[in-house]
Amino acid sequence: EKGLVEGWDDPRFPTVQGMLRRGLSVEALRKFMLAQGASRRVVDMEWDRFWSDNKKIIDPTAKRFVAIDDAKRVKVVLTNITESDTIVTPFHNKNPKLGEKVVYTGPVVWIEGDDAATLSVGQEVVLMKWNTCVVEAINKDAEGAITSISAKFAPGGNFKKSV
Repeated sequence: EKGLVEGWDDPRFPTVQGMLRRGLSVEALRKFMLAQGASRRVVDMEWDRFWSDNKKIIDPTAKRFVAIDDAKRVKVVLTNITESDTIVTPFHNKNPKLGEKVVYTGPVVWIEGDDAATLSVGQEVVLMKWNTCVVEAINKDAEGAITSISAKFAPGGNFKKSV
């Protein structure tokens, strides 16, 4: 009535259509229904199990993508990189049948603002599917919000000890 949702198939609703739009597989829904059994009794099942089962079904065949919220992104300038390049990497490390994607690399990398807030000068950071860099400076505006980060590309860094 207030126009806050699109209809019964809105992904925020716990309806079958809403959950299908949210990414539920029909196989997971069938498994959930069979787990409850045919009974007139009320059966309480946790939502966590429901979505966990769905993840187990779709995970082996789901391609991996990276996205950054445009409104909250922070620019990372790699001071010792001058040219852009590309890297070809699999969509899914455990399932090469899903194909490959092209990852663009260069002197400017965007990261989430929440991730930028956790960084400190001198910290080694992993750039997904690429390599590592070391934070040299964190630039902030007058209100203290991070506007950009200067970092040095550090190939061969320690992936296990990096953030």
